[in-house]
Formats: sequence, C-alpha cells, structure tokens
Amino acid sequence: MIDYNSIQEKLGFTDTDKANWLEINGKYYDNPEQGWVDKLMMHAYPQRSASVYVMPAYQSPVTGKWIDTPGQRREDMKRNNYRPWEGMEAERKVADERVKREAKESDKALDNAVVSAYQALGSEKQAALESSL
Repeated sequence: MIDYNSIQEKLGFTDTDKANWLEINGKYYDNPEQGWVDKLMMHAYPQRSASVYVMPAYQSPVTGKWIDTPGQRREDMKRNNYRPWEGMEAERKVADERVKREAKESDKALDNAVVSAYQALGSEKQAALESSL
C-alpha cells in the first residue's frame, strides 16, 4: 500500500495545499481525493513527453560556447543581450525603437547635466545668466 501522506510530505505539499487544491479543483473530479492523489503521482513520477524538441547544436556567435538546448539558447541570448532573427521588417522596427529609446536617454542625461551645471554656479552667476536670457 502506498503512503500518499509521506509522498505529499516529501514533495513539500502541506495539508493546506491539499485543502486549497480540493476546494478549487475538486469539483472537476468524481472522486476529488483521487484527483489529489493523481496530482501527487504526477509530481512524484514525472513523465517525459513522447515528442521532445531536439535542436541542432551550434556555437554562440557572441561567446563561442556550444548551445545544445532551447534553455541554453534563451540564457545565452539573455546574458549577451541579443535576440532571434525575425525578418527585416521586425529588425527595422526594433532598431527604430532602440534609436528612439537611446535618444530619450541622451536627452535626459543632457538635461541632468545642464541642471547640475546650473546648480553648481554661484547665486551671482545664476542671477547674471537669468538676466541675460
């Protein structure tokens, strides 16, 4: 006989988790307790899908490391700040957005530099500057 309580405990599920699950999902089962047991068994003995995506390995164009899995690809792209090719139209759109974003950041930095320079002036120089405008 399988002790489902010990499986539940090993998986880190609490009685509160079970009660919450039964409250939310129990209505979809003829036997809600069996539904909970099925959930435990799926977590305890996960099955791999019969159709597994296998991508060809390639060398990262940025780091030169070999990339074997989609997860490694996502991580490499995130770490090195690049994205997959989506066609010329999409690339132009992303480039335009980047140019606009960089222009905004540049304008903001320039504004901050002007404010800092103005604040660094003495009060006499500030007054002279304001009177000349």
